[in-house]
Amino acid sequence: MEEDLEKALGEKGKQLQAALEELRVKEFSYKVNELKSALPSVGRCVICTLRLPCKHFSDTSEMPSVAHPIKENFSVQAYTRNIDISDIMPQLPKSEPKDFTIRFRGRENKLSVPAQQKTVSLPNAQKLKLIEKIETYREEKIRKEIEKIQDMKESEIRQKKEFQSLETTRLKHVQKQKGKLEKYKEELKLRNEQLKIYFEEEAKKKRKDEEKHKKYLELKKKELEDYYEKKKMMENISKQKVQDLEKELVDSVRTK
Repeated sequence: MEEDLEKALGEKGKQLQAALEELRVKEFSYKVNELKSALPSVGRCVICTLRLPCKHFSDTSEMPSVAHPIKENFSVQAYTRNIDISDIMPQLPKSEPKDFTIRFRGRENKLSVPAQQKTVSLPNAQKLKLIEKIETYREEKIRKEIEKIQDMKESEIRQKKEFQSLETTRLKHVQKQKGKLEKYKEELKLRNEQLKIYFEEEAKKKRKDEEKHKKYLELKKKELEDYYEKKKMMENISKQKVQDLEKELVDSVRTK
């Protein structure tokens, strides 16, 4: 298809194609340089176009100065003025104005507007602005996602630190309570030993008192037995003396 087109256009077609390609390259180069010269003013790197700081520069003062490109005439007429293309360009019919009618109450007006050529693409400046807006939106979205992830990480780290702090406090409390419990067990053991010694001493003392009381009772019993025995002996002696006295008295009475 392209070979047939080149044959049909001939040498002038090649010149026209080369001129249009040169126009495209120069216009693209101009837009690139224009974009590069505008990047430092919006805080972007002239190499990777990302927002500063990046891997190339940390501040706008570190970036090399980029001169603003000289504005040129990028019209097709300027690049094809030395080429006569009237004999190879197709003869297009002239666009005629389209008529339409507007009816008002009581009158009728007929207006016409020229036919406008339909644009199939945006101008380069608008394309660049749209691309810049899309890139800015994408970077802003990525930045928000990064901030969200960082916030989540910070929240996770903060929760982890809080959990570790609570766990440390809990372990300290458990250790403290364990120490108190061990101390209470030791005190209870010591108290039980003291009570055991006390009760043993009390039991020993009680046994001694019981033995003393038993000995005392035995002694008193023995003394009481001796007393009754002596009393009985004295009664017998007294009785014998009374009998002897009675006998003597009777004998004395008889002798008289």
